[in-house]
Amino acid sequence: MSKSEWASMRIDGILGWIHKLVMLVTFPLRKFWYIIGVIVFLLLVLLIIPLCFGTKFTEIGSWYKEKLMSKEAEIVKNKVVKVSEKAAAVIDQASEKVSEKLGDVKEQIAEVAPDLVKNEKTKVPDEKPIRYAVWNTAKLNQVKYERINAAPENKTNEASFSELKQEAEQEQEKVSAREQKELDEKYRDVYYSGNLSDLYTARRDLGLTYLAESEKLYDTVEVVGPNSLYINNSFVFLYGIYTNPDIYDAEAARQYLQKITEGQKVHCDVVAYTTQTQAATALCFVNGIFINKAMVENNLAKNVALK
Repeated sequence: MSKSEWASMRIDGILGWIHKLVMLVTFPLRKFWYIIGVIVFLLLVLLIIPLCFGTKFTEIGSWYKEKLMSKEAEIVKNKVVKVSEKAAAVIDQASEKVSEKLGDVKEQIAEVAPDLVKNEKTKVPDEKPIRYAVWNTAKLNQVKYERINAAPENKTNEASFSELKQEAEQEQEKVSAREQKELDEKYRDVYYSGNLSDLYTARRDLGLTYLAESEKLYDTVEVVGPNSLYINNSFVFLYGIYTNPDIYDAEAARQYLQKITEGQKVHCDVVAYTTQTQAATALCFVNGIFINKAMVENNLAKNVALK
């Protein structure tokens, strides 16, 4: 009996099921070149797709890795949003229950001692305006006292209320400016004060769209991968480095990023976006450390476009 006759013959009962099982198991052997052709076709399609987006043949692997990383970042973002929504819902429910309980307590107090509820309405609603008024009065009096002592001969020519108020506001502005300066001084090593162009090279062959002026991000971060962070609700690649998993230890790189950024405020300057996925690429700093360069110096990534 030929192969075609064996494949096309009809058998009923248990033998028929055995015949179908044998046909299924031996399908790859009977249609070997057909399966090889399908596999080759699929591989060609996978190679052609990146080329249609302008990717070089040697960068096809990087293109697919970038796609996978962007997808992973989107999953992480969605999880964070869902957790935030659930937390907000729980807080709202708790607030409603507390409000209901307080309402019940007030009703019970009103039944037992109605005078207490009436007296409550006569209380001062908020202490903050009083404190603000007291502070303003004290400040005005201080300015007035200093002016009189500075010029005793002009004691009879006291300044008007508007002049004293203006001087008090100017004094407060000086205090605010001094506090802001102290805050800037505290975090001065987080920011890079030089020219960013001294740190990187703009390469047009990397498939990036460069910005005329960098976009600044400043917040705590979540480490997504060996060369990527999540900051200010934005997914960011570390610019100018390549963490090839075949050469560099991806897990060690991720642990290093986690170690230097955990509990710290990180400053990132976004200098370009990827052309295909519009993912941000940035130069990032933490406690005076240039993270991109530190990855290269610690043998955790390859220098692609850093000076």
